[in-house]
Amino acid sequence: GLLLVLISIVIFSYSTTFPKLFGMQFGAGFWPQLLSVLLAICGASLMFSGLRERATTGVAWLELDEWWKQYGTFLTVALVPASILFYIYASDVFGFIICSLIIIFVLAYRFGLTLQKALLLSVVTTASMHFVFVEVLQVALPWGLLETIVFSG
Repeated sequence: GLLLVLISIVIFSYSTTFPKLFGMQFGAGFWPQLLSVLLAICGASLMFSGLRERATTGVAWLELDEWWKQYGTFLTVALVPASILFYIYASDVFGFIICSLIIIFVLAYRFGLTLQKALLLSVVTTASMHFVFVEVLQVALPWGLLETIVFSG
């Protein structure tokens, strides 16, 4: 819960630096800010329910489940924030499509899908997200390396 609250504070703080869009009632940071507030509410709820449970039952304040002791668990958990950082720093160079394909493929494969299913999931999900954001919501996603190919003719 505390980790979720801290992450939501970072997201909210960073999204205040997003530019204001001309002629739009809401700026580019509106949705990240809204989602970060909801994330903070969820994190606070988890914290308070955990504190209440520990106060009444005498359970230890920190107790790791068995799955934390399995080989590779830390790497699997660390891949999620690493993917976010990868997208933040690489999307301008590689573009949304390439970054999304890489991120979804790596996460899907690491979480147990076969190579073929992970590849299929990454292609379908990337295409769907690109369609929704670019065509439906009119969000300008970075093209990166594909810009010269897409806009050459």
